[in-house]
Amino acid sequence: MFTTPYGSPIIEPETHFGDYDGDGDVDSTDDASLGSGQTCWGTPTGACRVFDFNSDGTLDSSDETVMTALVAAVSTTFLGLVMGESMALIASESARAALAA
Repeated sequence: MFTTPYGSPIIEPETHFGDYDGDGDVDSTDDASLGSGQTCWGTPTGACRVFDFNSDGTLDSSDETVMTALVAAVSTTFLGLVMGESMALIASESARAALAA
């Protein structure tokens, strides 16, 4: 949850940690905005608040490490799902061919 400088909650139902561009996923496009010399570094403001994973009020290497891990995990999960579906399709086609023979 994000808060104002006075501690009041800011409710943004469509905001997700790491999703800087607000497109509903966390990917390398989001990751490109976080880092020293990038759009989001130092004090998080505006959309950059989605990168303050440890809620310490500073965008630094700790947050960058978490973001890198999130992007890698999402990529690996997606690849695994695609490969799993492909393997299931190949297996079902093989089974169908064996039954037809």
